[in-house]
Amino acid sequence: MPHPGAPRTPAAGRTRAPHGRAASLGGVEIARYGPVVVAWTERPTTDAPARRRAGDDLLRALVRELGGPVDAGIARLCPECGSHEHGAPAVQGEPIVVSVAYAGPLVVGAAARQEDAASVGIDVEPADRSIGDLAALFAPAPSPDLEGWTRIEAVLKATGRGIRIAPSTVAIGSQPGPLPGFLRTTSPPGLMVATVDSPAGFVVSLALADGSRRLPSEVRERR
Repeated sequence: MPHPGAPRTPAAGRTRAPHGRAASLGGVEIARYGPVVVAWTERPTTDAPARRRAGDDLLRALVRELGGPVDAGIARLCPECGSHEHGAPAVQGEPIVVSVAYAGPLVVGAAARQEDAASVGIDVEPADRSIGDLAALFAPAPSPDLEGWTRIEAVLKATGRGIRIAPSTVAIGSQPGPLPGFLRTTSPPGLMVATVDSPAGFVVSLALADGSRRLPSEVRERR
């Protein structure tokens, strides 16, 4: 029996969503998936503040790609502790939703206008990462594979609640979304997700909420 977070159709798990225009701007690779702009770049640093600055710079490049200001402000607010040093990023004063993720030297980001997507979520993992340590999150069901895990993570980010929602409750159905290569979620509803193109050695997945639809409040959160 497939894991709830895995695609229901075998072919979908091996397919990358086709992107539209792709470009390289100053070392930043950019591709479009419908209304969503995705980008990645390498910043060889393990220093957390420097990595966060690299993520902010990448998000600003995406904001510019969507017609926003050159020097857009990127803010963070942790819902747990109230810190502005971490938490999901948000663009100040612009109707643009963003998401960012890191894996080793790679920084990946996604952005869309709020009129096109209520939220976005992106996740990246090294292609050789072992995910055996995730078994406890899904027991007694089997754990997802690496691609399935990045899809789950992307969905959780797109909800705005992250891992406060139990990863085992995420379920991706077989119904195609309006974007080529994307599948609709059945839990939580109202989102779509796909594994997208990425640099060699990494797996990247992208999720977005349909239009202005938001996650229902009754979705179970982690305690």
